[in-house]
Amino acid sequence: MNRIHAAIFDLDGLLIDTQRIYQSALEDTGKAYDISLTRSLTDTFAGASPDHIASIMFSRFSIDGIAFMKDVMNAVIDREANDLVLKPGVKEILSYFESISIPMAVASGSPCSLIERNLKLVDIDEYFSVIVSTQEVAHGKPSPDVFWEAAHRLQVEPKYCLVFEDAINGVKAGLRGGFPTIMIPDLVQPDPEWKTSLYGVFDTLGQAMVKIKSMME
Repeated sequence: MNRIHAAIFDLDGLLIDTQRIYQSALEDTGKAYDISLTRSLTDTFAGASPDHIASIMFSRFSIDGIAFMKDVMNAVIDREANDLVLKPGVKEILSYFESISIPMAVASGSPCSLIERNLKLVDIDEYFSVIVSTQEVAHGKPSPDVFWEAAHRLQVEPKYCLVFEDAINGVKAGLRGGFPTIMIPDLVQPDPEWKTSLYGVFDTLGQAMVKIKSMME
């Protein structure tokens, strides 16, 4: 593996424990649209951009997917304002990268305003020099566009950027973009096809940091 010059992090489900909020917002909004969304279906949405989910909702249920996702995101924004918790090991790994002068970015499917607000609410905004939303690129995850844009702004080639993801759609985006990718599973474990392509799969970012330290020394 190439020496790492930068790190790119997903936000929801990786840095902040928000996937449970997205799940409940999806399920509650589904009820308002008279649609029963199974957990197996909403699990597949983890890490995907709102536009990607909207297209699935349209094709599967013949509803206005864009309007549906606007309602979901409004519910998410309201609930996250008072219910945000950092995932284990977040501050430890961010502090470690900062200590060895590794620049960091957030690349997320959430709107930029929501990313910035939530990073400030959990007091980790100052670690990141770059923030990119899939709303700023042509295609959301599982396409790699948002990671490519983050690497471009960091001025580091993808092969030297370590991507951290919790969801399969994000993992696909990282690997398809040519990034060494680490998965910290939140809702869904990687299947064997993707697991063998990953740099590592760990329970927490703290565990991942131990391996990264040995690689960087």
